[in-house]
Amino acid sequence: MPYIFLVDYRNFQICVENELLGVPDTHRALSQIKAVHHGDQVFIYVYGRKEVYGVFSAKGQVFREQYPARGPWIGRTMDRKHHFYPNRIHMQITEDLPQPLSLDVLERLGIRENRFKGMSVVYITDEEATKLTRELLRRNTGTTSSLRSRSSQFHSTPGLTKASDLGKQEESLQLLIQDNIHLLNESLEVLQPYFNLKDQLGYRGEVDILARSNQDYVVIEVKPGILPKTIWNQVFTYTNVVSNIFDNTVTRAIIICGEVTSRTRFAYHEIKLRLKTPTALRLFQYSKNDTDEPPIQFKEIPWQ
Repeated sequence: MPYIFLVDYRNFQICVENELLGVPDTHRALSQIKAVHHGDQVFIYVYGRKEVYGVFSAKGQVFREQYPARGPWIGRTMDRKHHFYPNRIHMQITEDLPQPLSLDVLERLGIRENRFKGMSVVYITDEEATKLTRELLRRNTGTTSSLRSRSSQFHSTPGLTKASDLGKQEESLQLLIQDNIHLLNESLEVLQPYFNLKDQLGYRGEVDILARSNQDYVVIEVKPGILPKTIWNQVFTYTNVVSNIFDNTVTRAIIICGEVTSRTRFAYHEIKLRLKTPTALRLFQYSKNDTDEPPIQFKEIPWQ
């Protein structure tokens, strides 16, 4: 999958020199970087300059640096505030293209700036990545300079990924679900936690987890407590918007909650009866295991 990482210019130079990417120490940022895997195509958006650089690829798996204060992103209050970006992944340059693309070019390609707000890592489609690469190659025709002015090598001490910030209950639960997404369906793969829909909705709205199952997109909504009766309006709005974003691709929904009332069960039964494709909507109840494996289990709510 292709992704865009967001950094400022100083840290961008450090990223390239050390072939290393990192995100702040929060559940949101950790869930975003954990969607990235070895071999995934990577671009870097420098938000102060509103420029995108490429092309890179992820190398290895996401890890937590045990001694992040050793570097390489140190020396500023902002770095300290983010706990020196402990959740990291190595990268390598695959196309050495030092001349960046401006935000104007990105928006012309359909990648709007609003997609970056509040994000550390942003999923883009294969088609968008192809267009970005093509534009970068065109922009760098005849260029003889390099992305990397000097090479450095920070020696990582990998540990298990986690977030020291406890965050909200929903954020903690969402990260646990993301780590065990295969228990819902073996074919499910996470594309983007906190997928931003503000451009389309006109107000702040996020898909908790945007996933894909084979060629279908899947909107996953997480509700830690009792499933609210407003969930049907929310989930069908989100699936419709996501389908429109991705050229009317089939989009399904999965809802995961802590408790389902009898009233909600009746509504769920009626909705499933009226859906042309009943598998387009599935409802699960979760339970946590503090001592046994796996740490979370899912029970699908019957509707027939």
